[in-house]
Amino acid sequence: MCDNVPLATFILANKQGLRFVVSPESKILGRGSSADFVVNSKSISRLHAKVSLDLDSRLSPVKIEDLGSLNGSFIGEERIVIGYATAGDMVRFGKMEFTVACLDANDDESTLSVRGDLLISDSNGLSPAQFRVFIALLDGFSEKEVATKLDVSRHTVHNHVREIYARFNVTSRAELMAKQFIRKDLGETGIL
Repeated sequence: MCDNVPLATFILANKQGLRFVVSPESKILGRGSSADFVVNSKSISRLHAKVSLDLDSRLSPVKIEDLGSLNGSFIGEERIVIGYATAGDMVRFGKMEFTVACLDANDDESTLSVRGDLLISDSNGLSPAQFRVFIALLDGFSEKEVATKLDVSRHTVHNHVREIYARFNVTSRAELMAKQFIRKDLGETGIL
């Protein structure tokens, strides 16, 4: 399990279906819309913690750095300022628990949801806010539901949707989803 760390994809996953892919580039987890990994929980600070993959640390490659959050970041039961986790470890941000898991080059990527597959890839030039709307669209949420989920105005979501459609040269969510599934059927992952 995760024997070849540079080829492994580490994810944070929870029981509510949230999955975040950890990369060498630091990503911010938080409740605020400017966070890279948005978690909608009042126990999470707007900018709660930095999460990154430390390829120099083979034993515990997932680096977690608390950003002074009110409710803390934990690995197991230990509150941390900076800590390292590996596959199988429980990490908690506020009251939200995640498990660190990995997929290495030999694992079946079909165990990831469509959302997870998309998060592995780059965002194809979308801003972080547009990318969050994009993921929510593919998860089947309406524009109104996306606005509620991301705690932004419906007008903002609608503008993001227009930009997403223009970026992918489509005119509807059905076309957008069809492009994603066609590419997946061809054995590719990521965003067109």
